[in-house]
Amino acid sequence: MIVLASELIANAVDNLNRHIDPTFLGGSILGFIANLPDIFIVVAAVLSYSSSLAVAAILGGNIFTFTLGYALVIASNSYFNREELNLSRGIRHQLFYLIIASGLIGLGAALGTYYWWLGLIMFSVYAAYMAEGIRHEALRADNLRRRLRFYTPKQVSTVKSIVGPSKRSLLFEALKILVGCFLLVYSATPFVLSVGRLSQAVGLPLLLSGVIIAPLAAEAPEIISSVVLSRKSVEDSVVAVSNLIGSKVQNNTLVFGLCIVISSLLGHPIVGGKNLAPILLLIVLNVYGFRATYDLTLTRRDAFVSFMLYPLAIVLLSLVTVYIH
Repeated sequence: MIVLASELIANAVDNLNRHIDPTFLGGSILGFIANLPDIFIVVAAVLSYSSSLAVAAILGGNIFTFTLGYALVIASNSYFNREELNLSRGIRHQLFYLIIASGLIGLGAALGTYYWWLGLIMFSVYAAYMAEGIRHEALRADNLRRRLRFYTPKQVSTVKSIVGPSKRSLLFEALKILVGCFLLVYSATPFVLSVGRLSQAVGLPLLLSGVIIAPLAAEAPEIISSVVLSRKSVEDSVVAVSNLIGSKVQNNTLVFGLCIVISSLLGHPIVGGKNLAPILLLIVLNVYGFRATYDLTLTRRDAFVSFMLYPLAIVLLSLVTVYIH
């Protein structure tokens, strides 16, 4: 079911990529879609008074994305497209917001408690991120309209048929994305409900079970979608990378902010000291993602380093968890 949902979303995105800026498409639209399972996991965890699981799920998403996610997308592009993965400059804007989100997460850890107002600041960062994406897309469309003024009516009609999707086509692609979203969330639900039970059954600390198991529900569909997308073309690989980064920007602002606000309203705010180790690891991984991506070129070496970082991150977190307990 996850593969079917991924194919639907990837096919729709591939068709829309001809009409919408890839950074906006991947980072904002597809990034939000990819975060639906994350939102479900975090809300469910917070409402069950398990903020540690919520933090672990967010951390697990960052680990998955900047290690296995990056490695698989780069490797898939290299194998199927036989080209180096050169990214668009717009991705640097996403990286800027990624670092801001990391700074806010670090601020909460430094304060010792993630207060409700910090969650609201994260919401505002998310709103600014989405607004900038919409503004850039509007400017792109406006520039296209200006250039079309110098074309003949026949040329304008030809260009619009290429870059401007019909309403019927747009609705059809949107429908495929919605169906894919439903299947992703539906397929993730059984995993989410079993994380706590499984950790208790095997005696695994909740933090580790959240980091290792929760991403199977929340991030695996996203990564599968990104890999499926990256097979199609280099341009679609750019959308896939933008999706991975954008989903983490939204994960670390919208989803984390939601976690903070709900926890505060329920009277059990997230304590930074208790979750300091995973929070520091989250920040380190975000910095790595920033460094690896900022030069706008992802190579096989980046794929190898990203792949090796996954077991390293899990081992380090396991050692810290065992030490704490």
